[in-house]
Amino acid sequence: MMHKYKALGVALAAVLGLSAIAAQVASANPLTVNEGGSGTTFYTGDQETTWIFETPEGTSQCPTTSIKAATAGASVTETSYEATYSNCSGLGFVTMHWNQSNCTYTFTTPTKIKTGEVTWSASNIHIVCAAGKFIEYTPTFLGTSACTRFIGSQTPKGGHIIGRNAGGPGPNEKDVTLEITLEGLQYTSTGGACGSAGAHSDLKWTGNSTVRAYSNGGHTTQRGIAFS
Repeated sequence: MMHKYKALGVALAAVLGLSAIAAQVASANPLTVNEGGSGTTFYTGDQETTWIFETPEGTSQCPTTSIKAATAGASVTETSYEATYSNCSGLGFVTMHWNQSNCTYTFTTPTKIKTGEVTWSASNIHIVCAAGKFIEYTPTFLGTSACTRFIGSQTPKGGHIIGRNAGGPGPNEKDVTLEITLEGLQYTSTGGACGSAGAHSDLKWTGNSTVRAYSNGGHTTQRGIAFS
């Protein structure tokens, strides 16, 4: 009988330990803004690698992309980014045009791995569009549209985003990087070069970006940020 009580005690201690860890993760403020984050903090993001959007029918590559966002306060648990893609190509030879339709990428509280590095699982990442709106990308050849894909509000089925501290040594030189690998993104296609018409869930998105923060909307006065 004593062995049973000991086993129960060990199991209870393990459960309580796991609960404490879960509580720490849930209450974590993953991104800390320098200078107390007074007022609004404005973010810009510049790519470090080409962003690639891949499906079985072909790949869209965007060598020029940028993201922006804004938050309030010193501790940030959720951020919504707007993205702009430029100079994109697809299927090896056509121009790929993107229309974001004001859709955003929202990151909620990530799973904290260690100081200076966090991971958002697929369930922590959301594409958010207004009702009836979609991210649209269209390959064109000689100015003529070949087809269109529509990406609506959703949570990816797989993948993750890893955030790491980066930047210079000064308190206002600190920035962060985002390493993106998302899979199972859903979209609908009009057919043709975009693949069979209808719904699909096989879009993969990869790419890396560096995010910097500023205390003004003109992005001239940098403010340090870090995963804590």
